[in-house]
Amino acid sequence: MLRLALLLVLAQTGLGQVVSFGQCPNVTAMDNFEADKVSFVGNLQTFSSLTGWEISEDFETFQYMGKWYELERYFAVFEFGGECVTATYTLNENETITVMNTQTSAITRMQASINGEAKFDGPTNEAKLSVAFSLLPERFAAPYWVLGTDYEHYTVVWSCLNMGFLHSRNAWILARTQTLTPELLSEAHAILDKNNISRLYFIRTNQRNCKDV
Repeated sequence: MLRLALLLVLAQTGLGQVVSFGQCPNVTAMDNFEADKVSFVGNLQTFSSLTGWEISEDFETFQYMGKWYELERYFAVFEFGGECVTATYTLNENETITVMNTQTSAITRMQASINGEAKFDGPTNEAKLSVAFSLLPERFAAPYWVLGTDYEHYTVVWSCLNMGFLHSRNAWILARTQTLTPELLSEAHAILDKNNISRLYFIRTNQRNCKDV
């Protein structure tokens, strides 16, 4: 498990991702991103004071936070052999987001998780965040940009780091369920195409026979 966790940390340093010459390409993060659309379990009054929203007593579900299943990803060493990959996001009262990534080894069938924290790089309506994981001895944050989401079915996430004359890139398609209809998957792919992000490097994540936790 420790080995897997250390491999996951490599994601934060740009290792094991798709590496290309030049600087990161220009992509457009989602406009009017509503991170406050979360699956929130807790005190509604606290959440209301945090967001400035008036929340009715029968309000149960905001949308973006909560659990997402990884359906497609760029090849990355730190996810090699990873199946049943999920990401769970929880909003904190200080407007940071707790991140928990979980995957199961296709070889050993052992499950491992790594925790991190996401922060907004600007206003909270801009879908540009950075994520740092707890195993690093020093805080190092990697980009987490939401290129597009419908909150209810899918989200498309992009990460790119400049490293001198090279850059490393990664991308994910996440979904609320372990499968998407062809129509919804096409919508997610269209977001990638709009940003001229190659789908050549994508591999599908196995979400079959997973133990849901």
